[in-house]
Amino acid sequence: MRTLTLVWGIVVISFAFIALVPCLGWMNWFVIPIAMIGAVLAIIDLATNKDQQNIAYPIAGLICCLGALPISIVRLIVGVGII
Repeated sequence: MRTLTLVWGIVVISFAFIALVPCLGWMNWFVIPIAMIGAVLAIIDLATNKDQQNIAYPIAGLICCLGALPISIVRLIVGVGII
């Protein structure tokens, strides 16, 4: 599950940056819930981790997911996707 959270975070942050392109702002409506799911998965992975040595992947995935959320929310606000 550690690798899943990292890959999930990389995919989410990639989609968030792709959604910054004009005419692709609609993708933010999909990025936000997917980023929330990824953040929850990373938190669950960190909470259930018995040995505290392999936590780099879940932390990186959590940072990517939490970084994609404000990018997508601000883009929706600026692009008048949220009224």
